Parts: sequence; structure tokens; C-alpha cells
Amino acid sequence: MTNLAMQMVSSLQKNISNIEESLSHKFNNTDLLMRAFMDSSFPLVGMVSDGGETNEDFVWRGNYILQLVVADSIKANHHAADKATKNTMLNKHISNDAHIKYLDKLQVFNHYLYQCPHGLINPDAQIAPFKEKCFKAILTAVYLDAGKSLEPIHGMFVDKFNIELEDSLEFAEKNWKSLLNEWAQKNRMGQLIFSLAERNGPDHAPMFKVKLTLNGDDISTGESTSKKQAEQIAAKTAYEKLVPKP
Repeated sequence: MTNLAMQMVSSLQKNISNIEESLSHKFNNTDLLMRAFMDSSFPLVGMVSDGGETNEDFVWRGNYILQLVVADSIKANHHAADKATKNTMLNKHISNDAHIKYLDKLQVFNHYLYQCPHGLINPDAQIAPFKEKCFKAILTAVYLDAGKSLEPIHGMFVDKFNIELEDSLEFAEKNWKSLLNEWAQKNRMGQLIFSLAERNGPDHAPMFKVKLTLNGDDISTGESTSKKQAEQIAAKTAYEKLVPKP
């Protein structure tokens, strides 16, 4: 192993607890986390020699874990969206750019690797492909360490990445509340009121149910992990029910 590789492994070993804190996951088997960083195209080649899954295996499996978790979240939070919109959301949040943003948000590299003197001519350019693979490998490490459970990964997306997607992609690429309000005002339909009907679940993963009334009559409801998104779902349901199709 080169001196650089040894330096990086030492840095990782010293900062395991900090990385676990960034991931909000305490590893039972820290070797799994070590392997997530051992990219064979990086200066750690040959580090896995016991016949177990390599970093490349972790990346391959992480691709499917990522797609499943994002698809589950889209289905839960955007069930009223059409198939094309769901596909747009999915593709946006499993892209290589998204992987890098996810990893940067976790801030694991604040503790490890590139604080070491590495001698790269253009670190930002050369680290990007590694980050893309590293994020997916980390997902696999967490998944395996949790007994092949997706629960901690779902929690990671809700807590750290705002997987409701409302800030990065408008629900169904439309503002259903605005559309419904415009239609109601134009046709003098009366007053639309959104109100919180229920709030269930733990603080880290709440579920909101919003009720929409028109002139005091209940016309639709919407449920989501964010109140704003629940309102959009209720508005879309009401719009499709009340507004005549051309």
C-alpha cells in the first residue's frame, strides 16, 4: 500500500465516529463503512482481500437501493402525480449530480480523505466520480449493517435530504393550489379553505392530513410528510373533481 493510501485509511479509521454521526447511523460492523470508501479506481486498490463484497459490489447494489428508496418516497408523497411526473422526479433524484449533492449534505468529507495531502492537480474534478460512487456504496454499507433493512436509509432521506422534493421540483410541475384558486375566483365559486385535519407519526417522520373545504363543504383531503405537499395533493384532487375537462 502506498503512503498516500495508508494515510487515507488512517484518516478514515480515526474519524469513523464522526462519519457515523454525519450519517445518523452507528455501525455494528465498521468494516462495511471502510469498504464504502475503498474505491478500486482510487489509491486504495487491493484493500479488500477476504473475498467479501468490494466497493464496486457496494456501488452496484447501492444503485438499486437508491432507486427503491426514492421511488417509495415519491409514491408516498406524490401518489396523485401522473407516471411521467413521477419518472421526472425519480430521474432527477438518482442522477450523478444528486449523488454528489447528497454526499456533500452529509458532510462526511469534512472528516475524512481530502484533508490529507493528496497531490491531485485538480481535486474537484477528480473527486466528483469518486463521490458519485461513494454515496451509493455508503447506502449499501448502511443497508447491510442494518440487517438488510431500508428503514435507516428512508430516515436519512426524510431527515437530511427533504425527499418531499417540494423545494427542488414543483409537485406535478404545477401549483395546484394556484390553479384551483384561479378557477374558483374566475367562476365565483366561493371561499377555499385548507385546514390541518390530522398530524400523526414521530417528530422525525410526521404525516400530515389536510382538509379542503369550499363554502364550508368538505371537497377533498391530502396526506403527505409535509403540510405544504398535503395541501397540493388536496388541491389537485379537488381540481380534477370540480373543473370540467376540455
